[in-house]
Amino acid sequence: MGLKENNVVFFRSLTKKINSPVHHSVFLKIGKITRVHGVKGEVFVSLSPFTKETPARIRGQIVQVRRDSGVCLEAVVQEAHLHKAGMIAQLEGVTERQVAESLKGADFFVPKHLFSSSKGESVYLCEVLNFAVYDKKRGFLGKIFAFSGGGAQDLLLIRSDESKQVEIPFVDEFIIHIDFEEERLQVDLPLNWPGLE
Repeated sequence: MGLKENNVVFFRSLTKKINSPVHHSVFLKIGKITRVHGVKGEVFVSLSPFTKETPARIRGQIVQVRRDSGVCLEAVVQEAHLHKAGMIAQLEGVTERQVAESLKGADFFVPKHLFSSSKGESVYLCEVLNFAVYDKKRGFLGKIFAFSGGGAQDLLLIRSDESKQVEIPFVDEFIIHIDFEEERLQVDLPLNWPGLE
């Protein structure tokens, strides 16, 4: 068996077919594998803005690598550390560059509970993803569809039904209340807020 065929067999041996929607729902997408790092099968993951603390949290955790067709790999993270605008991760069983190359372009998922705050703790951005946003003066503004780094503060990106987009800093000055049960976020923005004039 040649090297290419051997890699395919090895990769298939790592593949987990997980069809349970409950199992899928306990994972959170934090980025995408964009390249391979080194020759020992490490992968570089471009991270979403809300995942700055990811490497320390995912060591020893089971993660999923997914494509549109479903889960193509479920493995324990042996090592992870921040690198430039992302992180480098070593996944258990992925020890060859050729196998890591086959994961390029796939989405990287971690257990959702790693990004769940307790009462009194700072809220993780991913906890408010898809929440409806209501302004005290204007009513419904739209839903949170993404996040952006705004230097010293994180920004919530909100899209209305009319596809208008607005950015709101995720700071106490503007956020009045977060209702996790109703998935609503109450804000109080000045009358001349950009995009809402």
